[in-house]
Amino acid sequence: MSLIKNTENLILKAVNELGYELDNVTLEKCTMKNLGQYQVNFAMGLAKKYSKNPRDIATEIMNAIKNDFKDVNIAGPGFINLTFKDEDLINNAVGDFSNHIDYEKPKKIIKNENFKTLQNQIYEYLPKILNDLVKQENFTSLLEILSWSN
Repeated sequence: MSLIKNTENLILKAVNELGYELDNVTLEKCTMKNLGQYQVNFAMGLAKKYSKNPRDIATEIMNAIKNDFKDVNIAGPGFINLTFKDEDLINNAVGDFSNHIDYEKPKKIIKNENFKTLQNQIYEYLPKILNDLVKQENFTSLLEILSWSN
């Protein structure tokens, strides 16, 4: 499962555990990049349903999930903005990459010794490349890389 789907499930579980009924959560790219990478905006709908202030609901949700992210903040009437932890982005990307390798039935495309060298280079350099993207705060590129696993 992708980082996005896992995150949607994590937030949905937190919302339901807080006593709010919600069928699904959809992460959307944050329109204001200075606030976060992704956002959810269901707090306004829950506020109407439960006759509560949307910022109060958003604050409850933020407090329930804040340890799972680098940053969680609230903007406007109850938009919850999320920034992933760097290590989660890197681990997910490396995991996604390794999930595409069929270890049981490897294809013989190149000679075995060349493949072993290539494989070692990929495992050596991929985490460094992903880490560099994170350090440069080039999250758009990193999230685009991650999105091919949806």
